[in-house]
Amino acid sequence: HIGFGMVFLLYVASNFFAMFGKNLQVSKVLYKPTAMPYFIYRFAGLIFTLALLFYNSWMVPVNHFISGYYTAMGDLFYVDDKTLAFKYYQRGHVYAPYNQHAATALANLEGERGNYLKEIKYSIDATSFRPTEFTFLNVDNLYLLSGNAYEDLQLLRKAKDLIPGSGAIKNNLGLAFTRVGLSDSARFYFSAARKNEKTKNSAEMNLLGLLAKNDLPLRNDSIDHFLVSNSPSVKSNAIALANRKGKTLKAQIELPADSLLDLFSATLIGNYLTNQINQTDTAFLSRCINLVQRKENLTFKEIILVPAAKACYATGQVNRAFVLLQQVIMGGSNQGLVNYILGLWALDQGKPNVAINSFYYAMNYKSSAAVLANAAALAEDGRIDESIIAWDTVSRRKDSIQHTLAESMKRVLAAPPSWFQDLTDLEKYQYTHYRIPLEDTTLFLRYVSQISNEDLRAKAFLSRSRKYLTIDEGVLAARQFRHLQGLHLRDTRLFVSIRYFELRLMAAQGLNAQLQDLIKPGILFGPYRETERVYYAALKQEASGDTLSATRSYEWLARNNPYFDEGVVASARYFLLRKGNLRKSYTILSDALQVNPNAVRILKAYIPVAQARGFDSFAAGALATLRNQISVVAFRNFVEEKQLSALLAQ
Repeated sequence: HIGFGMVFLLYVASNFFAMFGKNLQVSKVLYKPTAMPYFIYRFAGLIFTLALLFYNSWMVPVNHFISGYYTAMGDLFYVDDKTLAFKYYQRGHVYAPYNQHAATALANLEGERGNYLKEIKYSIDATSFRPTEFTFLNVDNLYLLSGNAYEDLQLLRKAKDLIPGSGAIKNNLGLAFTRVGLSDSARFYFSAARKNEKTKNSAEMNLLGLLAKNDLPLRNDSIDHFLVSNSPSVKSNAIALANRKGKTLKAQIELPADSLLDLFSATLIGNYLTNQINQTDTAFLSRCINLVQRKENLTFKEIILVPAAKACYATGQVNRAFVLLQQVIMGGSNQGLVNYILGLWALDQGKPNVAINSFYYAMNYKSSAAVLANAAALAEDGRIDESIIAWDTVSRRKDSIQHTLAESMKRVLAAPPSWFQDLTDLEKYQYTHYRIPLEDTTLFLRYVSQISNEDLRAKAFLSRSRKYLTIDEGVLAARQFRHLQGLHLRDTRLFVSIRYFELRLMAAQGLNAQLQDLIKPGILFGPYRETERVYYAALKQEASGDTLSATRSYEWLARNNPYFDEGVVASARYFLLRKGNLRKSYTILSDALQVNPNAVRILKAYIPVAQARGFDSFAAGALATLRNQISVVAFRNFVEEKQLSALLAQ
């Protein structure tokens, strides 16, 4: 109609226009065409019609209409019948491949089916005509998931050129440059995205994350500048950056008023607890723990409970720290790391037998660090043959430092006495620490005298004294400790360790007056030494007759650290002798043995208390355990002193 109709108008005009001009009655004129014969009209009409058929840009609006119709039909059936909706979207896409709505819907449906190549094809189609931030960032997200970093960069650069004012595209460009390791370019685009109000918070969060991850300096802003942000994500990454730089912040954070957490608020709390670990507010810490243990917040349990447990450990709440990490292990996603931390804490408490169990579970979850720690723990526990095998496993690693360490430890643990002269000073110290039995004092002194480094010689005497104190041999511990006099030390950390151990040695010997005199000049008990501080304070309060404060301190010791043998025993003794509470004393000791089963001093205190309560079978079992922990002479003396011969027959 259009093709022939237009040519027919030309035919009429060319042949009848002159007659129209003369105002003649054309209907009464028998006309013979002269300008355009009728054949020309029909031929030209055919050409015009074919042209319209082959070059039909005029159909675009029609196709838009049809595509929109089918897309709307797809939306109508999307919820109830996705298969039918998919077919409608496909029809809409055929009529207009650049229909963003239909192309995006098809991409989503293909993504649900796992067809990545078709998903990205449809997403790219959505950007082919008048693309938007939304369509560009859809493709960007797919490139991100597939790891096509350089294709992603090309796409986002094109997007930036087409939409230069988009903060979202600049923000994503920063992320793309981060993924390929171009930190300066990433920083440039994050800074540019900060200027856009819509992306300011997200860009600042990403910028701080970049600085923290790559240990880059802040140029114009300080960390405190970001802490005034109303966005939890920005505050969280600002604190993460402070943690990376070892800076303790004075700022405080507020917990959510509605007690509901999201990813950013949970991360903010976790980072803040880590930052404040050396000056933890225990009341705030308890509020954080209670908050995340609400049913609706359990999704974020690991994010908060791990740093909360570390804060508890730093403040002396060792039992609570272990319990919190055990809660994280149940259903957590990082069992290897968490078990590894538990093992390190047990080693720090001087309980290698407990640490070995944690390292075993950590290795089952493929924790690489636990393999090395387990080898060390086995040696500390006196399981030399097992430790040699474990160190041999470490020596096969490609890490040159670990290989060298493992070979040295294998040499120390397996070397015959005749090799001692050929060992380095460090290896000689380790030989005296791991290989010489506690009963052989003469051999120990002879070998230690051959260590030329006075720091290592002092370390040998200190470790020997600690071992004696662990098995309740206070006299022998003091005798070894006296060998430290006259040594010239260069290692300040070793000197500090000696001073703190001297306090424990005095307390074990009952030298309370000398102990308090040594503390008075200003020995500080900072983070990780709260248990010792409370223990010495309890002894002082008890000696001065301050029963109210002493009771409170001994309650704290009984509850917070079952691995601190002296504190557990002193607490049980206090409630038995001063308060006459046999049941409480028994509960303190038995609870501690549940997690610290080989503690010599706790076993010695537990056995007579259990017997007094009529639990002879429990007492006999504890006595059997004790027999394996101390020498034959020490065991016989203990049995005679406590009149426990009858228990041996059970």
